[in-house]
Amino acid sequence: MSYVSNHEDTITTDAAEFAIAQRNIGFADNDGRWIVSQLPDLYWSPIGVLRQRRPGAFLGAFDTREVAEAAISAAQPLPEQDAMVPSMGRVSC
Repeated sequence: MSYVSNHEDTITTDAAEFAIAQRNIGFADNDGRWIVSQLPDLYWSPIGVLRQRRPGAFLGAFDTREVAEAAISAAQPLPEQDAMVPSMGRVSC
């Protein structure tokens, strides 16, 4: 039996925080390419409401981690669009 990993990681820059993963298992295309997403900028307001300062975005799928990291380095902050994050309703664990 062998272990396969998607090599998931987060990378933080001055622009934003990014999620990076290699498509090795569990994707429609397990082609080994690297996918990068710019994560939304979330924060809790003083009254306890979850808010999103900036939205997230999909940067793309890249052939190597080096190319994916270059795209992350070149990324700029997304425009501010401060909004309340909609509630998922009552959730029980």
